[in-house]
Amino acid sequence: MGGISSYSGGAGSPPGGYLGVLPQTRVAFDMTEAASSGISPSGSLLDNLNRIRHDIQESRVRVLSIGMVEKDVPVTVKNGTVGIPITPEVSGYSISYVGAFVNEKGVAGSTDIQVVRRREGSNINVLSTELTVGDEWYAADGVINTSNDGLSTGDILFVNVVGIHSGTAPTGLTVAITARQESV
Repeated sequence: MGGISSYSGGAGSPPGGYLGVLPQTRVAFDMTEAASSGISPSGSLLDNLNRIRHDIQESRVRVLSIGMVEKDVPVTVKNGTVGIPITPEVSGYSISYVGAFVNEKGVAGSTDIQVVRRREGSNINVLSTELTVGDEWYAADGVINTSNDGLSTGDILFVNVVGIHSGTAPTGLTVAITARQESV
């Protein structure tokens, strides 16, 4: 580890003239790593560690989605009949986002959606305020109840359509649920 950013760990004398314990801000960035990772180089190991921390945090996110209604079929009020099973890889995660996407938007009113977590034979609403798709193709306005957002192996998530537009119902419906692991 030299004091000048370069290939194979840098070049030069000890960074900043330091011997022994080095502040992370005084260690040069490895250009070889930058070339293989596709990230732009910066001046310090601290920047590199912050990138790694960010990447680790991003790897703790899982997107689960379910196609509720085919793209040309009008959405109707119905309880989810196909669930998203929670596997050990997602156990311990918490739901952090719910979004609904329609192929064609509805007219007059809104289509209301609830996510239900089934655990050991009991159903509980994940959203304290239902998600509402109004005059739009996408909505993510539901409020997640943080008391009900945790996921465990064996849970099943269902999506219920609890209300539809009063004029013309939207067609097609897909719901995406993001789960995040907050701690390791």
